[in-house]
Amino acid sequence: MQDDEFFIIESDRLDEIKNRLYGYIITENTIHTGEIPENRLTGNGAYVNIVCDDNTITITQDNMGSYGLYIYRENDRYAISNSFARLINHVKEKHTLTLNTEYLANFLTTKQHCSFDEMAVNEITLIPKDTLIRINKNNREIAYHIEYTKKTLDIHSPELVQCIDQWYDRWINIIRNIIKEDSTITVNIDETLSSRIILSLIRNSNINSENIKITADNNESLIIRELSEITGYKIQNIHKESIKNIPLSIEKSYNTKLGTNNRINLHNPSQKTQYHINSTNPYGKSCETVEEEIEAYTDEAQYYSKHLAGTIQKFVMRNMHKLQKHLKEYNIYSQEFRQSLYEHTILRNTLKDNVEGYLSNIITLNPLLDTDLEKISADKQELYTLILQRYSPELLNITCSDIKINNEIIRKVGNISDSVPLKRQECPIIRSSQIFAQEKDDTNEDNEYDNLIRKIFFSNTFKHTFLKHYSNHLYNQIIKKYTEFNRYDTIELNPSIAVMKIIEDVEYSQKNSIKTEFGWLEKFITHKTPEEVPVQRNYLLNKYNTVRIDMKNEGSQSNQIKIYDNSDESSKLSVPNWFTNEKGVGVCLSSDKSEISFKIKCISEGKLKIDLRTLDIRDRNNKRFPIYIDYLSFKVDGQEILKENRLIWHDKPIHYSKKVYNKEIISISIKWRPFSKISKYEL
Repeated sequence: MQDDEFFIIESDRLDEIKNRLYGYIITENTIHTGEIPENRLTGNGAYVNIVCDDNTITITQDNMGSYGLYIYRENDRYAISNSFARLINHVKEKHTLTLNTEYLANFLTTKQHCSFDEMAVNEITLIPKDTLIRINKNNREIAYHIEYTKKTLDIHSPELVQCIDQWYDRWINIIRNIIKEDSTITVNIDETLSSRIILSLIRNSNINSENIKITADNNESLIIRELSEITGYKIQNIHKESIKNIPLSIEKSYNTKLGTNNRINLHNPSQKTQYHINSTNPYGKSCETVEEEIEAYTDEAQYYSKHLAGTIQKFVMRNMHKLQKHLKEYNIYSQEFRQSLYEHTILRNTLKDNVEGYLSNIITLNPLLDTDLEKISADKQELYTLILQRYSPELLNITCSDIKINNEIIRKVGNISDSVPLKRQECPIIRSSQIFAQEKDDTNEDNEYDNLIRKIFFSNTFKHTFLKHYSNHLYNQIIKKYTEFNRYDTIELNPSIAVMKIIEDVEYSQKNSIKTEFGWLEKFITHKTPEEVPVQRNYLLNKYNTVRIDMKNEGSQSNQIKIYDNSDESSKLSVPNWFTNEKGVGVCLSSDKSEISFKIKCISEGKLKIDLRTLDIRDRNNKRFPIYIDYLSFKVDGQEILKENRLIWHDKPIHYSKKVYNKEIISISIKWRPFSKISKYEL
């Protein structure tokens, strides 16, 4: 069974399988979709490739296993697919499935896929990312071949610099060829060294700036602004597009990564192929030891359920030992093992985003995951410093960055780079007729998808379904995390809904429920009951009673403040990049409790500035509109600052300042209410 996006290979229907490439392969200088000769498979891209001859079916995948290959087995019969959701839907018609409760507990609480080969259903197994499959058509036997890349080059290898030069030149050619095909490129960056390497590639590709769009989560960050000044590129905030068909987008997302990735990326299908480049790298944020790795998972789980934390600890340890047995040559306590753990679990499932984008005609490129770099065994900072030192030294040390490269590392990699003369290829400027139209930055957090997910999760029908399988405490902790820490980001709610979908499929296989497709989501919001209205209304009204208190101890770059004795434990404290500069580190405190008291400790002598305002709320055109708050009282060290009630909004705040000395402690108390008929409104 094969279609344009996914396949299911059944053991008793092997003769029906045809040659097919699912996804895209990056070869020497180009990107291929459709059928491709087996000898041109590079490992780079996001793909599963099927090649058939008279006797054998060979299935290969990209070096990171982006799609995922899943197998269901019952005795000598089996079914293999590149979609976990499609495979469940197929198998549940004829076979009884059971839940892997430990896997589901891990996904619900840690939001990470830390499994080597286990899935949410016991009868379905994930095939490792570095495994090639050969099926004998005659006897239907499956043979697995491990093909992981051995790291043969260390930082001192003579061939190292030649390998990096080859990689760098090839990616410049790939980028230039995209523009030559009359296309455009979108690049998403952050403040890391890996993002600077991507900027180096783009800059040295010599592309007309109108053919490239560079975005960041926060283009007001001092580091991002400095990168913009150095490179000459305008860096925009990420623009959220309005989705035309949300049910179709959710279906594509679940077919790609149901139960493995907690983010749903919505895309409108594009007639013309779009190209995205990002800075994803294979190192991740690995802990120093295996014990710390396990502890990180269990600590996250304990927030939701102390009972589940012990279960998850066993689950993580079991999958670590499975991976160690698979790799054989790596000691479980080695840095190489921890990097492999990240690649086989979290990274692999993060890259399902690439597959999800491909289904909407978006091709995502990850130069730092290239198979050429896989051969290198080196410290991340040393390797990335070497690349920047060789090709774009101006991007190496950013003035305001926390990432300061040790001079010894710079000297060391400089000597390595100098050992091989740099031969730069000629790159005359190239242009595409396709240019990016200017977009307004869209910072509006609400969209139709978020509203749909909220309606589903907060419906009584969904809560009733959830509580049949999990505790009321877990449900409430998810809400608490959603409201207090993630500030209404539905990424916190997605895993719960995905888990309910999997449970419903398993119950159907056991003949305990009726068959549903996408409509299973809609059933949760079809019938409203009076009890659920206040829950949703509270969310909608929160923004109308939420104040934002901006505070900064201005002086030198080291000036900052510490908040303690905060009466509102659910308040949100943030340290935004735009509020940090050479005058110090600013903080924003948000609360919706109508009153708050806390103490400030000033670090270094300076001038304490406090602005009382409301949230930054914008419409779909990115235009800020006023939400008024009636400030009733503002006391500093017991002294009332307000002579009368003050009605303010984001652009019309209350300003306060005073000189402070090092380690001075200041008490703050504030009271407010939403705008009402008794408020005094003045233009």
